[in-house]
Amino acid sequence: MANIDDVFGGNTLKAADIKGREPIVTIEDVEVKLFKEKDGAEKKKLLIYFLNTKKAMVCNVTNARRIAHLHGPDYTEWGGKKIKLKVEMVDFGGQVMDGIRVFPAAESTGEDIPF
Repeated sequence: MANIDDVFGGNTLKAADIKGREPIVTIEDVEVKLFKEKDGAEKKKLLIYFLNTKKAMVCNVTNARRIAHLHGPDYTEWGGKKIKLKVEMVDFGGQVMDGIRVFPAAESTGEDIPF
């Protein structure tokens, strides 16, 4: 089925990309990137790249802390580590919406799923 996200989806991972699945992904690389906020201010965030995927995940502080809990706080050492991604309801900007959350890969025996 054709979807507008196939045309305008961008190169960062969105909840819609994995909704209904719980992929196990292997972190390939992590970089710090400046993102422009709605108010024009710039904010540093982690951009996480996964093996065998086309899209990177913009990592919010909640997910960064979860990965740090699992694999240590030094994000330069996260390469090669596995995590599971799930979509959950999250509060963002005063609204409830779907968001990506990180979980231990050990919760599943599934294989890496490219997105």
